[in-house]
Amino acid sequence: MIATNTIGQGDTRATGLEPILARNGSIRRATKRLKWPGEATVVVSVVHLTKCAAGSSFATEPILNNKSVSRISAYLVEGNMDRTPERLGQRPCRAFTGSKIYGIGFTFDDVEASKGRAEPLNEMKRLISEDARNAEIIKPYIGGEEVNSSPRQSHHRYVIDFDGFPLRRDPTLVSWGKMSEGERRDALRNGIVPSDYLDPVAADWPRLLAIVEARVKPERQNH
Repeated sequence: MIATNTIGQGDTRATGLEPILARNGSIRRATKRLKWPGEATVVVSVVHLTKCAAGSSFATEPILNNKSVSRISAYLVEGNMDRTPERLGQRPCRAFTGSKIYGIGFTFDDVEASKGRAEPLNEMKRLISEDARNAEIIKPYIGGEEVNSSPRQSHHRYVIDFDGFPLRRDPTLVSWGKMSEGERRDALRNGIVPSDYLDPVAADWPRLLAIVEARVKPERQNH
């Protein structure tokens, strides 16, 4: 069979080669892309098909693009997958665009550091060597640049991530244990909590908080 080179793609594959293979057909030889030897400037696929009894085998391996392979699939590639892959399920009416930091000053990035907009990686290493706890808040930062340019999604940036912690504790506030639920929500919303608040606050990492206050806070205040 001589067909257009879309024979192994989309609806053409799903209504042609796929049902043939599902009904005891076998592709014994195929050339996926062949430039037409005549004057027409087209590319075709050449497919040799055989119908065989269920469970039978052939003495020779199929040939795909002049190379022996274990099997030729409906996609005209080596393998056993002929059907269209199932779509991934999704939650209706929900989407996630990723975390937005809204401030490059949160990052350790040599490129942005050369522009005076972020801290260099050497500063990150120095802060971690001074206090190993800083590594708990500094995390790899992967954005569209890494996703689109690296198949391994390798990262060269890091970000300070306070994970929604309140800003600091204030000893003048009434005890956390004596606050009502509404007062606690207000304290967390304002970022200032009593001194007996047991969970982490950003001020527990003063050197990292100082970087954020110096590089991010002024820009936020301008907006």
